[in-house]
This record gives sequence, structure tokens and C-alpha cells, in this order.
Amino acid sequence: TEQFPSWEDRQHLLRFLVARYSALNLTWQLLEAYEDVPGARSLQKEIGPLLRRLDPYNHPISTGARATSSPLLVDGWMTFLMDSSPHLEVGAVDRQTTTVPMVHALTATEPTAFRRELWNSTMNGSYPTISYEASLQPANTQAMSS
Repeated sequence: TEQFPSWEDRQHLLRFLVARYSALNLTWQLLEAYEDVPGARSLQKEIGPLLRRLDPYNHPISTGARATSSPLLVDGWMTFLMDSSPHLEVGAVDRQTTTVPMVHALTATEPTAFRRELWNSTMNGSYPTISYEASLQPANTQAMSS
């Protein structure tokens, strides 16, 4: 919102991004952690539906979250949930209360804790992805590739 303060500027940027990248095999993630951005919900309620309307290939779309993006699911623009909470109960509760796919960003950096988080998130029904900090450990990237 600092670089593109008006709705018309953001709409123009979004049209450019969709035209440029929608032919690729991608997933749209609006923010890295929506909890850290003031006014994130209204911003995403503005951008999410437009992105879904403009994308001719209907790519998956969500937002990153420090805990979970499930509170934003009722806004209707997300197609999957993201969570990166170190408390795996969050993913288990999301699994019981929603029917959309879930992605869990693994944040543990110590290899034993990482493998435990990978196992538990997979058993919760989440698709795992690795955070940058966790990927710096070779044992963690090895566990993801196994």
C-alpha cells in the first residue's frame, strides 16, 4: 500500500502480474504473514477476488500466516489454508473444521524437531513446505526429499 497507494495502482499491478505469470505453474500467496500487516484483511479482500477473477488458469491462492490463515477463509477468496504455527494443534483443529487443503510451513530448525514437525503435520493432513531458516540445515532438506 506504500508503493501502490490507490486501488487503481494496485489493480494495474495485479493485471500486469497475472498477464506475466499466470501461464506458469504457480500458487498465489498474497502476504508472507498477514498478521504483521496493518489493514491486511481489507487489502486481501480487495486483491483476492480480483486475482481469482483475472487468473484464467484458476491457480490456488492463499496468504501466509504466523499461526493460521483460517480466519480469512470466510472472505471467500482463498482456495487453501496456510499455517506455520509451531503448535501442531492449530493444524489439527483446522483439519476438523474445514474441508479445504492445508499447507504447513515447517519452522523447526533443529533436525530432530524438524522431523517431528514434518511427521505431525503430514499426519494432520497438511502438505508440508519448508521455511528458509529450516532449509539451511542439510538434514532438514534431506528429510523433505525422502
